Amino acid sequence: MSLPLHALDFRLIELPFSDREKILSVLPFELDGFILNGADSVILDGIILGTNEGKSRVLAVYLGKSVLVKIIKRLGAFNIDPKVVTSVDLRHIMNGFNPERLLNPVDMSPEERISAVTAEIGNNLTDFRRGEFLYTKDTEKIKKSLRLTAILGIAAVSLFALSVTLKAVSARNEISAI
Repeated sequence: MSLPLHALDFRLIELPFSDREKILSVLPFELDGFILNGADSVILDGIILGTNEGKSRVLAVYLGKSVLVKIIKRLGAFNIDPKVVTSVDLRHIMNGFNPERLLNPVDMSPEERISAVTAEIGNNLTDFRRGEFLYTKDTEKIKKSLRLTAILGIAAVSLFALSVTLKAVSARNEISAI
C-alpha cells in the first residue's frame, strides 16, 4: 500500500555511521525532541541519502501510529491487510533528491507512477509495517498449516502403530491356536 506524501513527516539529519540497522535504532533518540508526543508516537524509517567521511546524511521519514492504526483498521473492514506500507510519491521524489521537493511535490505522469510503483515493488524504499505493525498474516497461515501437518502426521503414526500391534496380537493368537 502506498501513502501519499502529505501523510508523512520528514527530518534531515546527519549521523556518524552508515549501517542501516544502526541508523534505524538511533532515529527514535535523535528525533524524540522534534516530534510532537515523542518518537514513541510514530513509526520511523530512514533513507540514506549519501555518505561522506564516515558520516551519513539521512532522510528520516515518519508516520503517526494512530494514523497507521486507522488505515489498517479501515482496510481490515474490507478484509485487506497490506504486507507493506510505503510511499510511491516518496520514491519518485528520491530520484534527484532535493529537500524542497518534499514541500512542493510535482504530480507524476502515469508513466512515472508506473515506473515508481515497479521500483517500489522490487525494493521498498520505506516500509512502515515494522515493530507492532509487522505483517504476520503469512506467518500465521504457515503456523496453522504446520500444526495441521503435525496433527495428521501424529494420526498416521498412531494408525501405523495400531496396525502393527493388531498384526502382532493376531499372529500370537494364531500361534497359540496351533
